[in-house]
Amino acid sequence: MKANKIVFTIIILLLIDFILTGCAPPVPEVIEVTGVSIIEDDQSINIGDTLQLTAVVTPEDADNKAVTWESDNTDVAAVDENGLVTALKKGIANITVITEDSAFTDTIKITVTEPACGGVTPGTDPPTINSFTADSYHIISGESVTLSWNVTGADSVTINQGIGTVDSTGTKVVNPTATITYTLTASNTNGSVTNTVTVNVGSALGSIDINSNPAGAKVYLDGVDTGHITPIVLTNIAAGSHTVKLELFHYQNREDTNVTVTAGETTYINWALTYAPIIVLAIGDDYQGGKIAYIFVEGDPGYVPGETHGLIAASADQSTGIAWSNITDTLVGTATAIGTGKTNTAAIVAQAGCTGGAAYLCYHLTEGGYSDWFLPSKDELDKLWENRTEIGGFDDSDGYWSSSDASANYAWLEYFFSGGYHYSSNKFNSYRVRAVRYF
Repeated sequence: MKANKIVFTIIILLLIDFILTGCAPPVPEVIEVTGVSIIEDDQSINIGDTLQLTAVVTPEDADNKAVTWESDNTDVAAVDENGLVTALKKGIANITVITEDSAFTDTIKITVTEPACGGVTPGTDPPTINSFTADSYHIISGESVTLSWNVTGADSVTINQGIGTVDSTGTKVVNPTATITYTLTASNTNGSVTNTVTVNVGSALGSIDINSNPAGAKVYLDGVDTGHITPIVLTNIAAGSHTVKLELFHYQNREDTNVTVTAGETTYINWALTYAPIIVLAIGDDYQGGKIAYIFVEGDPGYVPGETHGLIAASADQSTGIAWSNITDTLVGTATAIGTGKTNTAAIVAQAGCTGGAAYLCYHLTEGGYSDWFLPSKDELDKLWENRTEIGGFDDSDGYWSSSDASANYAWLEYFFSGGYHYSSNKFNSYRVRAVRYF
């Protein structure tokens, strides 16, 4: 009986163990991540553009498919938690995706470039002023001017003279009463650039239409050689009264000291010149701003058969003592012959840094209504010495400079004593000056 109870108990215990172990639910299996990849290949994008990246986690039914994104160069390209890349600056950045489960990774290269259109690169360049103009740069007081401008890449654009802040592209009508300069300033975080427009406001301007019979007369306005011959229209002449003079060889000079110019109008001059062929000129005569110093003869440059041409000397010395030039160590290579003085003088004055001296003084001289004076060449100066008595006003105890240099440091002069002795002197020495001009 006892044995049967033991067998029964064992059976009951085995049955309970079977029920508890054989019938319990199975433990779920965990599906782990085995890899990750970025769908997109290496990319190239422009500054300011964005690019959405997509990560694929394997297996598809992995339990934890969470990922994070990283950039190894956030100055060039940034990436957010969803894989959106933003291009910031020219360069290269590597974008990496990382799985939360097991830290699998994949990486692509992002190359950031400047816009292919060649525009201003955001964040790197100052603005560009493409244009800033006026529809007229010379006006009469009371007239208006339209300013126009076009600017790119600017955060702010301003114009001075009370205009203030303006759009990047626009126009503005202004009414200046005096000559004025407008300054446009364009700015962004990388700097400022400026451009200017100057509008000249003058008194009322008019024109003079000048004709002569015969044509070809030299035209002087207010005592200054205009460099023109008739017929000619002189423009941009201030309103008011002016002096006009015409000169033509073998004709009497014609002059009017009260030629009236009216704003916005043209004054007409049509003069018949009086033929005057019998003009006997002699050395020492007052003529064309000075004294006739020499009359060309056959063989001289400038000699014309049947006509009278030559040299006119100023009526008095231009200096009692001045250096040949403020540049005293350069060979200009000027000539000595008659007919070369004017060219010599221009060459001396044309030297870089020439600001003074005998040639400079003559070149800038306006005397007797003429402004084409020059320092005579060595041979031309000799003619002044020969005719010094008729010309008058010379200092017979001193020397006079010529425009002919002898070397880098020396130039020719002529003593007006001792028989007109020629002498080469250091260019920094001081001697007298008498200007001449051709007629």
